[in-house]
Amino acid sequence: MGPFIAAGWNSRALAVGITLFVGAATVTVASQPPGAAAGSQASRRAQAVDGKAVYLANCKQCHGVLGVATQTARRQYEKIPALNDPAMYTRQTDAQLIAAVTAGKGEMKGFAAKLSTAEIAASVEYIHTLAPH
Repeated sequence: MGPFIAAGWNSRALAVGITLFVGAATVTVASQPPGAAAGSQASRRAQAVDGKAVYLANCKQCHGVLGVATQTARRQYEKIPALNDPAMYTRQTDAQLIAAVTAGKGEMKGFAAKLSTAEIAASVEYIHTLAPH
C-alpha cells in the first residue's frame, strides 16, 4: 500500500494530484485528500462530478439525462417532477431532497439500501446543475 493510500487518498484523488507533462509545457493539477476544504469551489465541482455519475447510473432512467422525465416515466408516474425547473429548488431544501431520495417520496422508491449518504448528497448537489438558477 503506497503512502497516499495509507493517508486516505483514493486512486482517483491521487490521479488528479499528479503532474502531467504535455509537450514542452508542464501542467500541474492540484488536488486535496477527500474531505479537505469541504466548502471550496473545487470540492463542490468534485462532488458534482461524482453526483453526475450517481445520477446517470440511478436516476436518468426516470428523470432523464437533462432532468426532464422520460416518456415512459411520465406514463408510469403521474407526478414525476422536472428536475430542470428552477422553481423546484425554491420549494424544497436540499435536506428535503436528500430525504426524498433516501426514503422515497410519492411514487419514487427510496435509495437508502442502494446508495450511500455521500452518493445521495452528491446526486442532489448535481441536480442543481440541471436547472438554471
